[in-house]
Amino acid sequence: MSLKEKLGFNTNYSYSTMRNNGLDQRVMFNDVECIWGLRTKGYAPTLIYPRPRIILQAKNGTSGVWIANEKLSEFVYYNESFDFVMHRCIEKESAEDIIEAMFDKNKIFIYNENTK
Repeated sequence: MSLKEKLGFNTNYSYSTMRNNGLDQRVMFNDVECIWGLRTKGYAPTLIYPRPRIILQAKNGTSGVWIANEKLSEFVYYNESFDFVMHRCIEKESAEDIIEAMFDKNKIFIYNENTK
């Protein structure tokens, strides 16, 4: 079962809303409102809140995102605040592991993509 199915995405208990030119869908899971972003063209919906803790070390400029103060650095660390990092997590981890990490902030997913 996918993360979206586990969290009740697109069920009778969810609803969509339009805010600040962004489309999202909100679902209740274990008494917590989970928010899915639906607006990014070319990507599947991504989890907006709550997100697990994620650290991704990759080449600066990955997915067109440059870390301003690190422009001269070849490799930088991105965290879960970047949507492309959350996409990587959804691609690599099981739904069960992501859900567990959403509510256990001691669990951190760490990826090293320096070779890409």
